[in-house]
Amino acid sequence: MTIGVIGGMSPETTSAFYLRLIELSRKYRCSYPHIIIDSVPLDFSIEDEMIIRAENQKRLLPFLAESVKRLQNTDLIVIPCNTAHIFFKDLRERSKVPVVSIVEEVTKKIKLCGYRKIGLLATSSTAKSGIYSYSEIEFLYPEKKDQTRLSEIIVKIVRNNPDKADKEELQRIAQTLRERCDAILLACTDLQAVLKGDYLDSFEILVNSVFEKFGGVENGKTVI
Repeated sequence: MTIGVIGGMSPETTSAFYLRLIELSRKYRCSYPHIIIDSVPLDFSIEDEMIIRAENQKRLLPFLAESVKRLQNTDLIVIPCNTAHIFFKDLRERSKVPVVSIVEEVTKKIKLCGYRKIGLLATSSTAKSGIYSYSEIEFLYPEKKDQTRLSEIIVKIVRNNPDKADKEELQRIAQTLRERCDAILLACTDLQAVLKGDYLDSFEILVNSVFEKFGGVENGKTVI
């Protein structure tokens, strides 16, 4: 099986996604997976507009659509970015190849855990879009000022330059939100680079799901 990865949002997270699949393969398989990464040439201004201000999201769609087109010779396409899933329905319709939804995989995990109230740490575009919506689960977000600050820090993580104060601020925002919910979801795959601990991590959930789909099983049972 060939896995197609739409990457570049951010490059560090794309790299981490690839390396995590390699790590799991070394631990549970006898060979490396065949992975093709298509890193989209994203304009930095799109990051600022989408992540912080939740504006002009449609500027991202042509980059994603072209990437889906280029990966039609793969068996499975994955996008390790929550914000890009604003366009997931459109992208899935454009593709003859199955496209894995991070939102669907995360929702399955939340249901399995039995949580009813989930606090989301996400970009402003993800928060505004409402892509995380399920009748049996209440999704909560930081207050407006904290949401803006969170998005500003995410941009710094995307550009690989968060500092100690940023990390402390993230922890404060997460703790404030945790007081209102059952669990915190890192609904931005870049946050796994900074926030460690008791979180539902969309990045890790997606990695595990993709690993299972391309053969992370042994004797009919999932090995992770």
